[in-house]
Amino acid sequence: MRLFVAVELPEEHKRHLDELGQSLKTDSAIVSPAKEHHLTLKFLGDYPDDKVNGLKERLSKISFDSFDGHLDNVGVFPNENNIRVVWVGLKPVEPFAELAKKIDEATPEVKNDHPEYIPHITLVRVKAVKDKTFGEMIKSIKVDPKKFKVDSFKLIKSTLTHSGAVYEVLSTHTAKAL
Repeated sequence: MRLFVAVELPEEHKRHLDELGQSLKTDSAIVSPAKEHHLTLKFLGDYPDDKVNGLKERLSKISFDSFDGHLDNVGVFPNENNIRVVWVGLKPVEPFAELAKKIDEATPEVKNDHPEYIPHITLVRVKAVKDKTFGEMIKSIKVDPKKFKVDSFKLIKSTLTHSGAVYEVLSTHTAKAL
């Protein structure tokens, strides 16, 4: 089964991110707006069904203090000359990165391909940039720095279908004082 660990966002934040993603649908690029907005802490990929209970148990032992985060700047992957993903960053980086590190340590069987964790939420995936006005458009996006409390993370199953991914929460893990 295809799994990832993520922080869910409040509905109001998801609506704002959806509006930002929709604003990038333009003649200057071919984009696919994200259908769901969440902060992925670690993508686990195809995971053996018979090992999921052990995974849930290890995730349940992670201790972290709840913290406040907020939406921040717009960025791109891999770089401005080759835009494939447009995203909104989250601040402060440190508590998100620390939580991601704890999840990484609890899941050593899945190699982390990204040594530097950049907390972000995908707005759109870019299939092709037709002209330079797309880059200027990205730079002009104003993100409302909406705050939210991070007091849990979830283990989520992702099933790929013809109409996109379908998500199912397998377990929720709440903050525990360190």
